[in-house]
This record gives sequence, C-alpha cells and structure tokens, in this order.
Amino acid sequence: MLELREKLGALPEPALAAVGDAPSHLVARDALVELGYSVVDAERALAEIDSDLPAEERVRLALRGAAA
Repeated sequence: MLELREKLGALPEPALAAVGDAPSHLVARDALVELGYSVVDAERALAEIDSDLPAEERVRLALRGAAA
C-alpha cells in the first residue's frame, strides 16, 4: 500500500483515500483466492455471508462454511 501511495503521490488526498478503502467484498474474495479458491468458488462462498461484515469476518465464515 505504501509503495502504491508513493507512486500515486501526485493525486489529491480523496483519491488516495479511495485506494485504501477497497470494498470488503473484494478484500474477502482476494483473500480466499490467495488461500487457493478459484474466483468463482470464492464468490460462491461469500454469496451467502452478510456483506456488511468486515472482510476478515467474511473470510472466517466462508472458511467455516467450507469445513462443514
């Protein structure tokens, strides 16, 4: 994130804030992909989980659901 902020240093502050505030769904999906899920499987795993939860909680619940 810091490297990206350095590269985008000329952008106004609101634009930099948007870079750091990735939607929870995308963060959770990318975490599941890093753990070996395909994008499709990660999307399926997250589809039934409350989208208002933080990304960490969504990943935890998706992994718990896969283990059941």
